[in-house]
Amino acid sequence: MSDAEGLGIDFGHGLLIAHGKLDRYQDLLREFVDESARDIDQIRQQLAAESAATARRACHSLKGAAALVGAVRIQAAVHRLEQSIETATTLSDVETALQGIEREREAIAAYLRTAAQAGGSTRLTREEEVKARSTVAMLADLLGSGDMRSNQLLNASAPLLGAYLGNAAVSLQRQVENFDYEGAARTLEEALAARQR
Repeated sequence: MSDAEGLGIDFGHGLLIAHGKLDRYQDLLREFVDESARDIDQIRQQLAAESAATARRACHSLKGAAALVGAVRIQAAVHRLEQSIETATTLSDVETALQGIEREREAIAAYLRTAAQAGGSTRLTREEEVKARSTVAMLADLLGSGDMRSNQLLNASAPLLGAYLGNAAVSLQRQVENFDYEGAARTLEEALAARQR
């Protein structure tokens, strides 16, 4: 697993839609990266042809795709681009916005290349394993006391916990989102017991 912090991706959401399978989520992100490159080119072409309405529709589609895969920074950047097109901002400003979206897209692509070079494996390094155990211990304590900080810790550590706990991370995420801390504590306990077998 590669360090994915700072990518502007909601990995908690991504692991939910990929049923806890990090490799499947990475496949979805790859599809998004490929398709978004074509979308950005299409938006540029439409703007060059002075077809602002068509460009806005393309922005709206790209924004929806970004939301679907949890690419939250791209989603927000495309929303700003859409607003710029609506307010007839200069072509230079729109191009600057497009370049910002491309930089965000490239950051995700770089993460995916690193993951592929690691063999696409979700095996953790020794350092990540230690971090995962520490995170799980903190999460267990928070869940045991019904502490709402469980939500924040789980969201911040979603990729790591997804790799460490596998499919159980999806159930855990749902339970915590529903504030079922007692059920989440049981799920976590069962997942850790399964890892020991």
